[in-house]
Amino acid sequence: MDKAYAYIRLSSQAQAAGDGERRQRESAQQFAGRHGYTIVEYLQDIGKSAFRSSNALHGELAEFLKIAQKGTLEKGTLLIVESVDRLSRDELQPSIRLLLNIFDYGLLLGIISEDKIFSEINFDDFLQLLNDMSRSNKESVMKSVRSLANWETKREKAKKGIPVTRQCPHWMKVKSGKFKLIPERVEIVKQIFGWYLEGKGQGKIADLLTEQGVTPWNRRKPVWHQSYIFKLLHNRAVIGQYQPEVTLDSKRTAAEIVENYYPAIIDRDTFELIQDKTRLRRENHAGRKGKKYANLFQGMTRCAVCGARMRYLNHTKDVTRKTGLRPWALYLACSDSLKKNGCKNKQYYSYLHMENFILSGIMSDIDIIEAAGVHVERQKQHLERVKELDAQLTRVNANISRFVEALEQDDLEGMPAILNALARNRGKQRELEEQLATARAAAAEARGAAQSADLFRLVEEAYGEEMPEGIDMSDAAVYSRRVSIADQMRAVIEDVAFHEDHLIRIKTRAGTLYELVNREWTRIEKSKRIGAKGTLVARSYAGRAVMQLGTEDDENAE
Repeated sequence: MDKAYAYIRLSSQAQAAGDGERRQRESAQQFAGRHGYTIVEYLQDIGKSAFRSSNALHGELAEFLKIAQKGTLEKGTLLIVESVDRLSRDELQPSIRLLLNIFDYGLLLGIISEDKIFSEINFDDFLQLLNDMSRSNKESVMKSVRSLANWETKREKAKKGIPVTRQCPHWMKVKSGKFKLIPERVEIVKQIFGWYLEGKGQGKIADLLTEQGVTPWNRRKPVWHQSYIFKLLHNRAVIGQYQPEVTLDSKRTAAEIVENYYPAIIDRDTFELIQDKTRLRRENHAGRKGKKYANLFQGMTRCAVCGARMRYLNHTKDVTRKTGLRPWALYLACSDSLKKNGCKNKQYYSYLHMENFILSGIMSDIDIIEAAGVHVERQKQHLERVKELDAQLTRVNANISRFVEALEQDDLEGMPAILNALARNRGKQRELEEQLATARAAAAEARGAAQSADLFRLVEEAYGEEMPEGIDMSDAAVYSRRVSIADQMRAVIEDVAFHEDHLIRIKTRAGTLYELVNREWTRIEKSKRIGAKGTLVARSYAGRAVMQLGTEDDENAE
């Protein structure tokens, strides 16, 4: 028997749970048997639309046609499809191009609905296939129009606060045609947002909820998971917004946001601040930090020899000692050197010398104030960018509204062009929204960094005194306090480089350097000479490195 390939396409993943895939497979087998062919492979595009030729450009069909174009397949190989709309529901030119390519590549086309194999296509066959494709294209256009029209009806109800579906967020329910909050669940949502603002990560929050015995809301998999915390922190329903999806170009697309649809439980400023924080955590220093955020310098340190990050090492356990501990044995070492990747910097640097430099208040207030000024200037620049992008987005949103109104006029002749223009503007809208979110996050980060730099000056006062009686020393409380300190440090410190011979150099955002050599800290300030070329370098003693605040190091400590 001759070889055949069966092509199966379903527009959505949801359809895969139904009978469509089995139906297409069985009918392809029967068709092949009737015509004397053996199916050697099934090509599947699940969740691929043919309305804009997505399957023919990016799916398995596209890969199959590339192989056929190279002449790898035997001439006369049969491609079986249930109907012509499995191949394309696109407009005239892309549909014609696809059909011609199939025959130009030496393939035969078997269409199950016609119970016919097409080889060298003639005018009658060509017109028949194009007519079928045209009908499929119009059906797809009308589906998009009906979806938009259905949304228009729902939108009017939603604007009045009338629930358009019984589905709603887990902290509320629909009762007597209205949304009713579930108080105990609302408090949990507020607690989650509060924890995140304190600096706890999404994984940490999920662990806390589990430890406290809070019953998960997910019925299919009843556990608190980091991914659900992420979704909750980004769910605009907490500020009352509703954003459903409509079918556009056979794709589910976010529709216009309806304000005040749900009862708001989080204020908008807090919500937007959370969005900025989550974006920055993803881009910068997200990830687990240990039970008590042991390393305050995460994301700031590098090896000056190879440029790799420094790794925090806890070597405090020692079974040869009575206490079983060496409390000073906390180190930073080059990660590439530890992995034996070729770095020559094999030295271990005392972590406590670094942390106590920060907590002892050795750093000059002048450097901290100047760092805050750098962040304020950055904030101004980012806010200008936000203003510019906001104006562009307003224009694009106005265009989208005009196109949606045009679709409601039932002008079938102009619908394909309108849908194309609408799709382009939707793409531009998503692009601008992403850029705007990035710019806002950067502005918020600069604002927060300026505030953190100011707060950093209070660290010396806080650690220069004894801890108040009754202070919470639980893992969660210590973690939260150290997260705040680390954020403040990042606002002031730009870079920490570890050189050979145990030289450590800290660079502040104000440009000042602090060097640790032979257990002594030196402040180095560079400034331009007035009326002369070159740079003036001023060095001054800043303090002695210590393992423990308030003490002098024992030179012979092991």
